[in-house]
Parts: sequence; structure tokens; C-alpha cells
Amino acid sequence: MSQLRANLRRLAQDHVRHLTEMLNQTVAEKVHVGCLWDHGYDDVMGYGTGLWPGRSPSFVPLRSASDHPVWLRIAGTLFLDPAGFLTVRTSSFALAAGDPPSELLHYDYERDKVAYPDAHIQVEAASGAWVRLLTSSGRSAAGLGKIHLPVGGRRYRPALEDLMETLILEDLVEPHPGWAKVLDAGRDDFRRRQLRAAIRNDPDTAAAALRLLRYGVDEPDRSGSAAVAMTVRTAKTKLFRDRKARRLGR
Repeated sequence: MSQLRANLRRLAQDHVRHLTEMLNQTVAEKVHVGCLWDHGYDDVMGYGTGLWPGRSPSFVPLRSASDHPVWLRIAGTLFLDPAGFLTVRTSSFALAAGDPPSELLHYDYERDKVAYPDAHIQVEAASGAWVRLLTSSGRSAAGLGKIHLPVGGRRYRPALEDLMETLILEDLVEPHPGWAKVLDAGRDDFRRRQLRAAIRNDPDTAAAALRLLRYGVDEPDRSGSAAVAMTVRTAKTKLFRDRKARRLGR
């Protein structure tokens, strides 16, 4: 196994270990979040609830606050960016209820998606006003669940901890004692990782903000491999933005 694949596997295993511990310390009992090499890719790992060799991610039960079952399904893929940081390629958090599970909503993130927002929520619900709008626009009357509502984009999308906290505060699940501390720690870690990634992708803006706060900021070495890496990253970002703009007719 190459060093790249070894690093990806190690970081992916740490990621699913955190998810497993967070869920079992807050809203679930003995759930399993697994990770496996994504079929057809040498440099991508898939992860999800109930994921085992030969099995796809599946719904797992949460600690329902009533006799009506509540379920969660997590699924996603991970890779290493050019600098070696663990990066989410796709992720999905789906909530369901009943027996068998009937989906209520799902949060999706698909990196560099062209046809709709990278980060979005889709809700399975009915609304007369929505039906009238959709049918007048030539859409299916049953298409509300296909509407992709944006939720913060790549860097500011909700964390899984946000969804778990909502279920607790709305009295839909029965949490374990100490749940708030666990969710706060996980959410803070997620947001700090997102902030670090945003800074890496736009260091000049970060440096300007720090200078306004009277921090001393040294200019980096912009020659050689460092400059090449920055140029490649900037070019990829512009390429995806231009492709999305053309797709949306902007």
C-alpha cells in the first residue's frame, strides 16, 4: 500500500471513529459507522452508518422519545487534497421515521456540483402553495422533495451535530446524559477545520483580516513548488466556478 493510501485510510478511520463515538454518546446505542475503499477509486474512501464489506450505508435507529422509531443514515466519501488534508468529497445525512424507515429529509454535500448548490437540504413534505408553483413552472406536483435548498455552501454548511441537537431540542429523541458537551466539542472541531480550509484557500484575505487586528503577518515563499501548488489550486477553483456559471447561464 502506498503512503498516500495509508494516510487516507488512517485519517478516514479517525473520522468514522469520531462519528461513532459522537452518536453513541448522544442519541444512539451501539451504532456502527464504517469506512471502506470506494469501489472503482484507488484514492477515495467511502464511509457510512451500517457500512460493512458487501453492504451499503443504511439507516440505524436513534433513541426515539416516543414509540415511533427515528432513524439516521450517514453516507459519504473522503480523499486527500494535494496538501495531504482529509477532504470530504460527498456527504449525506438522512433522517427517517416509522417502521420501515420513511425518509423525512436529507442534507447533501457534493463538492463542485454544477446543477445545484454544493450543500443543500431536501425535505419530503407536502404544500399546496408549492404544488401550485411547481406545476405552473412545468415541474411535477410531487417534486418538492427534489428542490435543493441551499445551506451555507462548502465552508458554512451545517454539521451533523447541528441536526442531532435539533432532534434533541425538539424532543424527538432521548439523549444520553452529557450530550451537550459532546455535541459542542464535535461542532467546534468541525467549524475550526472548515475555517482552516477556508484560510488555506484564501490566505490573502485571512492575512488582511489579521493585519486589521494588528497581527504581524509574514509573506510566504511564492516561488518554486509553493507557487505551483497555489496556482493549481486557484486554477481548479476558477474552473469549477466558471463551469457552474455556464451551466446556470450566468
